[in-house]
Amino acid sequence: MRWIPFLVAIALVGNVGCSSKKTEGQGKEGKLTLEKIGDITVKQGEEKALDIKIKRDGPEGDVNLDISGLPDKVTIKEETKKMIAKGQNEAKYHLKAEPDAKVGKYKVKVTATTGDVKAGPQEFEVSVEEKKKD
Repeated sequence: MRWIPFLVAIALVGNVGCSSKKTEGQGKEGKLTLEKIGDITVKQGEEKALDIKIKRDGPEGDVNLDISGLPDKVTIKEETKKMIAKGQNEAKYHLKAEPDAKVGKYKVKVTATTGDVKAGPQEFEVSVEEKKKD
């Protein structure tokens, strides 16, 4: 009986901060799943691909993407509205780190929304590394 609180604590700690899972949202229109986004490492002055994928179970409209927490001088290269178009299940973007972007690890969040359905936020890590000089 003394072990129950300990086991409950272990189970709770094991679930805190898990960004390795997909996130789901449910609404009147159905279910929207934001697939796991892997961590990204980008060097100063370079760019890396950022792929965002969803699964739809009902919602058919455009899915708006809110991407927050990017560090200073790291941007999404594409200047278009961040969304996954109606009938599509993924969007491809590029993270661009300026040559003077601050080196470090940053938590970035993505939330996908369509109609009354919201999936997320889902957290992933963006690491900015120093570009080695030749």
